[in-house]
Amino acid sequence: MEYILEGFILTIFIALVLNIVLAKFNIPTIIGYILTGIIISKIFSLQTENLALLTHISELGIVFMMFMIGLEFSFRYLLKIKSFVFVFGFVEVLIIGLLFSFLAYAFGLSLESALIVGFALSLSSTAIVIKMLNSSGDINSQYGIRALGILIFQDMAVIPIMLMVELFSKEGSSLVAKLFGVVVSATILLIVMYFLGRFLFEKIFTWVSKINSEELFIGSILFIVLFSSLFAHLLGFSYSLGAFVAGMLIAETRFKYQIEADIAPFRDLLLGLFFITIGMHIDPIFIFKNIYIILLLLCAIMLIKIVLIYAIVRVRTQSRTSLKVALALMQVGEFALAVFEKELKNLEEFKEKLENSKVCFILGGAKLKEPIKLMENCIEKNCIFLTTGILSLLFLIAKGYRLGYTKDYLEKEGYLEFIEKVRRLLNKFGNKIYLPDDLAIERNEKRVEIFLSELPVDEQILDIGETTINKYREIIKNFDVICVKGPAGIYEKQNFEIGTKKIFESLGKNTLVGGGNTIDALKKLGIDFNKFGYVSLSGGAFV
Repeated sequence: MEYILEGFILTIFIALVLNIVLAKFNIPTIIGYILTGIIISKIFSLQTENLALLTHISELGIVFMMFMIGLEFSFRYLLKIKSFVFVFGFVEVLIIGLLFSFLAYAFGLSLESALIVGFALSLSSTAIVIKMLNSSGDINSQYGIRALGILIFQDMAVIPIMLMVELFSKEGSSLVAKLFGVVVSATILLIVMYFLGRFLFEKIFTWVSKINSEELFIGSILFIVLFSSLFAHLLGFSYSLGAFVAGMLIAETRFKYQIEADIAPFRDLLLGLFFITIGMHIDPIFIFKNIYIILLLLCAIMLIKIVLIYAIVRVRTQSRTSLKVALALMQVGEFALAVFEKELKNLEEFKEKLENSKVCFILGGAKLKEPIKLMENCIEKNCIFLTTGILSLLFLIAKGYRLGYTKDYLEKEGYLEFIEKVRRLLNKFGNKIYLPDDLAIERNEKRVEIFLSELPVDEQILDIGETTINKYREIIKNFDVICVKGPAGIYEKQNFEIGTKKIFESLGKNTLVGGGNTIDALKKLGIDFNKFGYVSLSGGAFV
């Protein structure tokens, strides 16, 4: 951001005007902050990299907010509401996470991607809910306590979800080792924080209070909050969880109420900044173009969460309170943005490489809509396409080759509906599209490789041949960036995994691997994920 001071002044002005206007209609200030972020991002044309520092600063709002919540809940009090945290919270995350995972899988995501998306959607927004409860004074009400209990568990559930992201992205990861590491880290966190809270934190406040310096007292609060947050983060937990634990420990001291009064302005200011940065990440043009899909998904997600949360809480709570808890927790949390943002960040980095490097796409698999769309989007850039799988067979048909039995199979399965798109691409950009020179079929239960001159054949084509494999491996050496999506053949069938395996074995750290069936192929063939630059879990969304 070139004009920092001007941007800061304009941001404050827009936020003030919007919230004054919205207050007349009893619309929460959160909406005003988000709209401010959208407007500012468009005025200054902010990009993702410009927002990184601002986003980190704004996260301090959630940290201080969770610290304030911790001040309200000592360890003794947490034990009193343990059923809301560890029973309701666990059941809510498990049931809603599994349901959303099933729906995501049914809509075509890979199992790994579906699990991550499903459990990310099961979480609610701590920032929104806590601000709403504080503003309404319901933080200590029956429904407020229940909602907060579930939120606390959701905050802890972030850890296993992040573990899933790491485990599904790396073949060599050990689940037992990761879980053991989490247990050890949690134990260290609780023991160290307990002793610090009992023997150090209160002494620091006592020493500082004797000096009778307001700024030093506030400084000591900031130090303890930020230290606790960083310590939790270094152990693999969220910043906000560390702040929450610190708050619970300080709640046992006689300085609790003074600290609450002194820290409130920092919390509210930074929390407002947090919602402004959320707005900066929103693209109104994208929303307008996809408004019907977004509204449908939004309504479906919120309705499902309302029904299930109500049913879970209703087991031990009155109907009215259960409904209020469900309505409070129906939204999707900011953590889902963090999970998806990690994926988008890696894809954005690849997009930048695509603009500035020679790129070789290796496209295959059985799903044609995605690779064809990718070709249409990228074919005018500095890149080429090596075709394998069913995609290569369609290009061969478009070029005039008669495949025999395989064409009948493709027609029966509906693949020929893409033939006109393939023919247009071939006619216009034929010099950028490479086709196989030989193919592999199954004859008398053996792999037999044939050249194109031997077509048509009565057997189904199941893989690319050795000549094509060697040609593609030589071509790959001349490119800065390699992008692979889809296996080269029917890798599940013995003797026909050769094309997929040899192509993957020739790739290295300059390779981006698309998700879905490609990940399944890597696992089946025992290829180490760590040899590639990045393995995307997004499947179709990768395009």
